[in-house]
Amino acid sequence: MKAIVGSLFKGKRITILWLRWWLIIALSYLMLFHTGRLELSWQISGLILLYILSNLILIVLPARLFDTPWFDMALVIGDSIIISTAMAITEFTSTNLLLFYFLIILLTTLGKGSGAVVSNGLI
Repeated sequence: MKAIVGSLFKGKRITILWLRWWLIIALSYLMLFHTGRLELSWQISGLILLYILSNLILIVLPARLFDTPWFDMALVIGDSIIISTAMAITEFTSTNLLLFYFLIILLTTLGKGSGAVVSNGLI
């Protein structure tokens, strides 16, 4: 099992892409079923499509871009904007979406020091 996980998450680029796919799947589910039943609108569909396209663009970007210092913060800000937009579209009706939002912020700060906690708290 360790060998499989180690090979899946070998580089930073692959790790980011995998985590964003899981984030896209979870956010899509929470948006589509925020009322307890399937709710499909053009805003929800458009945001999900935008998020999927953003990850597809990341797939074709060169791997060296993922090692630049500004790239991590750009991803955190971009993902925060998308999750905040999802919360606004669903009119904050899903408490699970709100908990999910803060969990993502918490996970991005783990292991990055107290400066990252402060900067992500400001976002």
